[in-house]
Amino acid sequence: MYAYVDQMDFAGREFVAALRQFLDGFRLPGEAQKIDRLMEKFASRYCECNPNLGLFASADTAYVLAYSIIMLTTDLHSPQVRNKMTKEQYIAMNRGINDQSDLPRDYLSDIYDEIAGHEIKMKPGLNKLPKQNAQATSERQRKLLQDVELAAMAQTARALMEAASHYEAAFTSASHYEHIAWTPCLAAFSIGLQTSEDEHIISWCLQGFRLGIRIACIFRLALERNAYIQALARFTLLTAKNSMAEMKSKNIESIKLLLTIGEEDGNCLDESWIDVLKCISQLELAQLIGTGVKAPNSPGVNSSSAQYVLKSATNVDERMLYSLQECLGETTSQSVVVAIDRIFQGSSRLDGDAVVHFVRALCEVSKEELSTLGNPRMFMLQKIVEISFYNMNRIRLQWSRIWAILGEHFNKVFFRFGTSFRYFNFGILNTLISLNYFVSAL
Repeated sequence: MYAYVDQMDFAGREFVAALRQFLDGFRLPGEAQKIDRLMEKFASRYCECNPNLGLFASADTAYVLAYSIIMLTTDLHSPQVRNKMTKEQYIAMNRGINDQSDLPRDYLSDIYDEIAGHEIKMKPGLNKLPKQNAQATSERQRKLLQDVELAAMAQTARALMEAASHYEAAFTSASHYEHIAWTPCLAAFSIGLQTSEDEHIISWCLQGFRLGIRIACIFRLALERNAYIQALARFTLLTAKNSMAEMKSKNIESIKLLLTIGEEDGNCLDESWIDVLKCISQLELAQLIGTGVKAPNSPGVNSSSAQYVLKSATNVDERMLYSLQECLGETTSQSVVVAIDRIFQGSSRLDGDAVVHFVRALCEVSKEELSTLGNPRMFMLQKIVEISFYNMNRIRLQWSRIWAILGEHFNKVFFRFGTSFRYFNFGILNTLISLNYFVSAL
């Protein structure tokens, strides 16, 4: 197929005309990844045929623009879309796609006008149609197939545009109440959770945290979201080295709630991922202590980091120590373990910007683990390798943003430890790096 595209001559053709020629030449496959590869090849071929165009900073710009045109076609000409995209919205959607710069406004305006007047049509399939009412049925089925195919491409395009631009659709919300009430609400929930031992009050306070964070996430209120999540993280006692000996059931419930938020609201956490992942990192130590595992004998676990839990109170007697270990043992419950796994496995479902925030926070926590004195911890480093495999099937622009962060972190690990880092399987890491080069070369 690549050889076929290389035979196409787009020299001197307008971009939309070239895209029409490309899509009319063959029937696109149904798989999103194959469509993505072909669209990437089209963009590369167009820039190769027009080296002196001077409009696109790179083939990536043409690649993203082609997808935005597919989205525009679906939006303007699909009967299922009632609120059509305006010209201003289309121009805003393409902001920053030209190597962090904008394409000329007039150029995008002309594209909008052309697509509004003449939709892009897909090449019809080769399946035979029923003989009765052949002409009418043929037209209806072609239109239906075209709508389905364009809708599938548009879904891939939306993910791509999220990764390539900073455009956010207009979202009108009654967020004034949250701006006014979030501070007293946070104070009320925090005081109630800190001072009360009543199960019902604790449950209501945690529910207040959950709803406050959900509202802040929906309306993209970064300050409010960060404040709520940081407060909840403190109640897990996984971030305060001098208080884990006071762990109680309400703190375990706070841990479970934080994990639920990471699983359900991951697309909206942004910078708050760092608080969630730090707690998960320390939770691994708590799980070891809860099961009675001695940290010094555990691969990659820093003994000093684990022992601070047992030494966090100078007067911890045997009875208190047993109570602490019993409470921490709840962190190894099936629900907690599954919730942690879902967060990392679910990273493949995060949108283009959210997964970048997630990966950046993951590398930051891993850096802290590796920088501890004594035996560096590698828990998050192992998770980084895992999520790399989970996310390797993303479209190229998303994966390249992820790998830019991961590659830098892996380089620092190699530079500091070489291949002498005990317990870590560098063969897996080498395989991952090789696969990245293979995927990038496709």
